Amino acid sequence: MSKVILSALLFAAIVLPGTSQATSAVVQASCVAADDLAAGDILYNKGLAYHKQNQEEKALEVYAQALALYEKIGNQPYAADTLYNMGTSNHAIGQEEKARELYDRALAIYKRVDQQKSVADVLESIGTSYQASALHDKAVEYYNLAQPIYEKLGNQSGIGDSLYNIGWSYHKLKQDDKALELEKRAIAIYEKLNNQSYVGDTLNNMGLSYKALGQTDKALESYDRAMGIYQKLDNQKGIADVLQNMGLIFHSQKQEDKALDHYDRALAIYRKLNRQAGIADSLYNMGLSYYALDQQDKALDSNTRALAIYENLNNQPYVADTCENLSLVYRKLSQEEKYKEYHARAQAIRNQLGK
Repeated sequence: MSKVILSALLFAAIVLPGTSQATSAVVQASCVAADDLAAGDILYNKGLAYHKQNQEEKALEVYAQALALYEKIGNQPYAADTLYNMGTSNHAIGQEEKARELYDRALAIYKRVDQQKSVADVLESIGTSYQASALHDKAVEYYNLAQPIYEKLGNQSGIGDSLYNIGWSYHKLKQDDKALELEKRAIAIYEKLNNQSYVGDTLNNMGLSYKALGQTDKALESYDRAMGIYQKLDNQKGIADVLQNMGLIFHSQKQEDKALDHYDRALAIYRKLNRQAGIADSLYNMGLSYYALDQQDKALDSNTRALAIYENLNNQPYVADTCENLSLVYRKLSQEEKYKEYHARAQAIRNQLGK
C-alpha cells in the first residue's frame, strides 16, 4: 500500500490589519499542521524507499517518525497507512507477532473510517503473517474474511490473491485437492487480468500440489509452463523457484544428481538476488540430497549453513525442520550426543509452536 506526497496548502502566519488574535492562532495552527503533514509525507516516502531496498530497520525508524506526526495532527487514515507499512516491514524481517500487532491497529482505524479496500488488504496481510508462522488454519480464517470484501468491491485482483493464498495454505495443510481447485480459479482471474507474473506463480504452486498428490507428470507440466512465463518476463526469482521445485521432484524420484544440479542453479540465482530465504531453502534441499547419497559431511555443511540463515530470519518452523535434519546427519556420523541435542531442540521449537 503506497501513498504519494500530498501537496499541502500553506498559510502564512501573518496578522493582517483588523485580524483578531484568535484568528491568528487558527492560522498559525493550520501552518503547523500543514508543516507536520508535509514532514510526515517525506518520512513516509523515505520509509517506502528503504523498504524497496530491503532496509527494513531504516524503514521502520522513519515510519515511526511519520506516524508520530500523523497522530499529532489527527490524520487517522495516514496513521493507518503507516502502521500497515510498519507491519509489512516487520513481516519482512520475520517479526510476525509485532507485524500482526501493527496490522491490528491499522485495521481498527480502517474499519472506523470505512475504508473497505484497506480493511481487506490488512486482513489479507494478517493471513500472510499467520501463514509465515505456519499457522495455516488462522491464515485461511483471515483470507476468508478478506475475500468477500474484495468480491463486494468487484476487486478482481484482490479476489485472485485471496484464492491464491488460501490455496497455498491448503497445500501446507495437505489438502491439495482443495488447493488445486482454488489455484485454478485464481489462474483464470490472473489470465483475464493479463497478470502473467501471477499466472506463473500460481502454476508453480499447482506443481507443488500435483506433486503432493503423486501426479508427477502434471507437476512437471505446470513447472514447465511457469518456467516459460518467468523466462519471458526475465523473472529471475521465479526461475529459481521453479528450479528448486523441479529439484524436489527429482529428489522424490531418487535422481539426486539431477536434483542437486537444479538446487545449485537455483542457489546461484538466489545469491545474485540476495534472497536469503531462497538461499536457505536451496541449502536445506541440498542437505536432503546429500543425506540420501550418504555424503554426510556435505549434508552437515549444507544444513548448518541453512540453519544459520533460518535463525537470522527468525523462521522457527524451518529452524525446527533443519535441526531435525541435522540430528539425523549426526546419528549417521555416530555422534549420538549431537543427535540428541538437535533432536531435542527441534522438539522444543515444535512444542512451542503447538505442532
